Amino acid sequence: MYFPLISLLNATYFEGPFEEEPNDNYEQANGPLRSGTSYFGLPTDLRDYFSIELENDGQIVIDVLDHPLESVLGTQIQLFYETVANGPVAVALSPPYHIEYNGQAGTYYIYIFNDTSKCGACNNPYTLIVTYP
Repeated sequence: MYFPLISLLNATYFEGPFEEEPNDNYEQANGPLRSGTSYFGLPTDLRDYFSIELENDGQIVIDVLDHPLESVLGTQIQLFYETVANGPVAVALSPPYHIEYNGQAGTYYIYIFNDTSKCGACNNPYTLIVTYP
């Protein structure tokens, strides 16, 4: 008997390219994101959550580029597996905002924290690119 890979064929992705509110906790995460696609967010938002779905074990690479706050501390990138309750599995606390993580299949959440008190009139978006198998 033949069973098609329904989860891959019928996958619904978040197309963006700009993040959509509310995405201030992992239950509201924008996603799943497409691997290798550029998504954009504004650093005037304290919390942005995104999600990805790994069909198989493999390496997750997260880059946050062109962040207006790269010259000051306060931004954090965190990666969670399945839920935020167990704490992050990987973090980037300072520029360059880059994470490489070898993970098992499942749902991952990317949390971008922006210290909005240091941003002032930050109108330029950051770029989020996530690659995974």
